[in-house]
Amino acid sequence: MSFSSFNENSDASWKHNNLLYAAISAGDAEKAARAIKDGANPNADEGKPLRMCVDKDDYLMARALMLNGADIGHARLRCRHDIDTIPTKQHKIHGISFDVPTTDADLQNKKRLIAQAERLETFRQTFNDTSLPQEQLRLMQEINTRLMRLEKEVKQLSEPQPLGKPANQLLPRKL
Repeated sequence: MSFSSFNENSDASWKHNNLLYAAISAGDAEKAARAIKDGANPNADEGKPLRMCVDKDDYLMARALMLNGADIGHARLRCRHDIDTIPTKQHKIHGISFDVPTTDADLQNKKRLIAQAERLETFRQTFNDTSLPQEQLRLMQEINTRLMRLEKEVKQLSEPQPLGKPANQLLPRKL
């Protein structure tokens, strides 16, 4: 996925993105998934969907977004970028120099963004530790079910058929 696809905002995707934001605000993962399937970008506006989940401390919604293509690494990178762009001034105390935000509002914003970046990392780790193995297991079970169905159909095809049976019944059905 190219970087530009993270931030595409045509009129149609803008409408779907707003539906996605409304679903996230309402805590409705099903509506959020439907909005993504209808064209919402789960990485829109610099990772806003996942960042909204973090602000609400809603891991389950973030998980639903990640399962539908949201890139938590991108959201975290954009959060870190926002931290780096906060205006600072240099202070020197006892020979040690350090940068501090220029205003109290900037300081509060920096604290909020740092907490957001840390929470995004926690969400990423939780997703990797729990959801990915579960999703892989579900996919393996689906593959196994399809293989068993295919083996059954192959077995039926290899068995002798009565002469009067129509030819179209000998073809395997679509998987």
